[in-house]
Amino acid sequence: MEGAGALETDEMPSVTFAEKTKTLNRRRGSYKAKITKLQSFLKDKASNAEQLLLRSKLDKVSEMYSSMEALKIEYYEVVEDEQLPNLEFILEEMEDDLEEIKVGLQTLLLKHDDISKNVSICNTALSNNGNSKSSFIKLPDVSLPEFHGVIENWSDFKRQFDSLITNNSVLNDTQKLFYLHSALKGEARTIETSEDTFDSLMTVLIKRYENKRVIINSHIMNILNFEKLCIESSKGLRNLIDVINKNLRGLKLMDLETNELTHQFLINIIIRKLDIESRKLYEMSLTSTELPKWEMFLEFLQNRTQILENLHGVQGPPLKLKTPFLSKGKSFIVKSNNNNNCLLCKTSHRLYDCTLFLKMNPLQRFNLIKKHGLCINCLNNNHKVALCKSKYTCRLCRGKHNYLLCRSENGQSDTEGSSSNMLFTQPAPSVAPTSPNNGGVINNPTQPQTVQSFSSLNQKGNKFVFLSTAIVGVWSPLLKSYVRGRVILDSASQSHFMTLQFASKLGLEKEKINISVSGLSENSVNIKWKINDAFISNNDSTYTSPLDFLIVPRITDFVPSIQPNLKTKRFKDINRSILSDPSFDVPGKIDMIIGAELFYQILKDGRKAISDNVSLINTVFGFIVCGSISEINHKSSCFLTSENIDNCIKKFWEIEEIIQDRHLSKEEEFCEMHFRNTHRRDCTGRFIVNMPVQDEELTTLGNSLILAQRRLNQIIKKLDRDPYMHKLYREFLEDPRSYGVHYSLRIKWKYVRDEKFLPGLG
Repeated sequence: MEGAGALETDEMPSVTFAEKTKTLNRRRGSYKAKITKLQSFLKDKASNAEQLLLRSKLDKVSEMYSSMEALKIEYYEVVEDEQLPNLEFILEEMEDDLEEIKVGLQTLLLKHDDISKNVSICNTALSNNGNSKSSFIKLPDVSLPEFHGVIENWSDFKRQFDSLITNNSVLNDTQKLFYLHSALKGEARTIETSEDTFDSLMTVLIKRYENKRVIINSHIMNILNFEKLCIESSKGLRNLIDVINKNLRGLKLMDLETNELTHQFLINIIIRKLDIESRKLYEMSLTSTELPKWEMFLEFLQNRTQILENLHGVQGPPLKLKTPFLSKGKSFIVKSNNNNNCLLCKTSHRLYDCTLFLKMNPLQRFNLIKKHGLCINCLNNNHKVALCKSKYTCRLCRGKHNYLLCRSENGQSDTEGSSSNMLFTQPAPSVAPTSPNNGGVINNPTQPQTVQSFSSLNQKGNKFVFLSTAIVGVWSPLLKSYVRGRVILDSASQSHFMTLQFASKLGLEKEKINISVSGLSENSVNIKWKINDAFISNNDSTYTSPLDFLIVPRITDFVPSIQPNLKTKRFKDINRSILSDPSFDVPGKIDMIIGAELFYQILKDGRKAISDNVSLINTVFGFIVCGSISEINHKSSCFLTSENIDNCIKKFWEIEEIIQDRHLSKEEEFCEMHFRNTHRRDCTGRFIVNMPVQDEELTTLGNSLILAQRRLNQIIKKLDRDPYMHKLYREFLEDPRSYGVHYSLRIKWKYVRDEKFLPGLG
């Protein structure tokens, strides 16, 4: 009996717990349904509900808080430990929903209270004025200030938020936290705190954004970094005034007051931001030598803005008549070459890398080079050999031509031009009169026989036509200044063009497009980028104009292609300082083309005749050189080598003579021994030998390290001044075999006192 009684008491509580848990779950479901109804009411009907209904709903929320607490305690009594985490999560979600409903209802009640206060104020005012009629005026809701994480806006935000929320005694901490979360946007919204309270979040914000030094520096830099106004514009001046007032107000909130000294600094800084016309007018307004007043300066800016708005409207003056880009534009530059493609196989590599070119013999290569008008030294097509700047010569004979064109085994190279070579064995004339175009020999029996090699070169000049070039400035937002570039003024171009290299240097924003531009013989080029509103200016900034440029990889070769002969007195007397391009006769690259849209607008009155065919025409950029000249250099060259036949016969016998042993000098013996001891052959079959040095001569060098270091510094400075030469020098050190030089570099990590150094030649 006793055992049975014990069993009965063990089973009864388990049934009771299960039933009670089921009852608690039903109550929880009932509370969840009520919360859902309150959420629907708050979302759809609460904004138009009466104040009494809102208070009734708020009371229900408070009652549900108490019921939820009681439900939680009852759950703790019957639920097993492993079920508690899941249950607590569900109950916390329900409590969070109640918290949001409570805050939403309280917010609506606060709005009703504000409206009631406004109504009472209006009624009081109407009763004081003797008006018996009651009137209701609904004022707009006051929106919370927002903070996006910009540090210079923190002071304004905190001052407004404190006056509306922080110092409002009606709100509790939960409501203040809700409003603070609502006011934070962007980066500021991602800030986390260790505690979910209003004070902890505000403290973290103050520590992060209330950095007085950073805020002050930010306000100052906003004024200093304001972009210079390129043209007179009411919108630009208005923005300048707003930036000044906003940042000065921010500095004042940081307890920084302005004085007479700061006013003078500000005037000096801001006046440099003005356009030329506004600055000129301000200087004209200063009639005395006294220091200008800050208030007067601001008044001038305000008046200037109003005048421009009256003249041009709020948007500023019309910059130019915008014409839409056509699907196909036309530009005419007669010169058209593609240096990237091979002349023979039309693929993308240099001529000297072409397999077909390397298979030719030197004479065939030479004829091909002359046919296409290339330089016989560097094989480029933008100059002749007389103007070639390359320091390299033929590695076989040291002549001024490329080693691929060398045809002489004994070091003699052919002369540039159309030449005829003839070999004669006959008497040489005492005087050798020749035709300018032909080689010839006159017999004279009184002279001994000679062997003659005769070569004639004739180059007849053509007309040289000047292209109208100018030096203009283009505003660079990246460099905050105008960048000078060389342009062709082309009245036959429907568009303006700029090279990709120059556009990248300016840092201008590019817009992606896809149009085709055709030129001579309908050759088309696809354009993928353009630049809008690039401001160009002349040297003294008295003329500015915004232009749209199409971006092309390359415009043309050097202009002019060759340097004309301007040695006549009329050309020497030209004052180059008044020219639009003082170096108009020096070959140089072209950065832009300015087309017909602007060509006739830049012309001014004034024309100066230099000769019958050359004139100077005045433009806003200076005088441009127009016309053509005749190349008066009629080049005619004659090369004659003569050697007595007796000397030739003598050399013949010397070649056939048996070589006799000859005694070597001391230096020759040293060189012979040095070669035998140090020479070797590498895997390619090339001989390698150490540099011969006489030890007794090294003692006279002294401290060669200082001289070598000094020479190295000179080379470094020279290369820093010439980026192109620096690039070639670096490529030579990295791969000397491509330049026909073979050497090995040995690096010593430890300096030995008695070692000698050979200065580099650069």
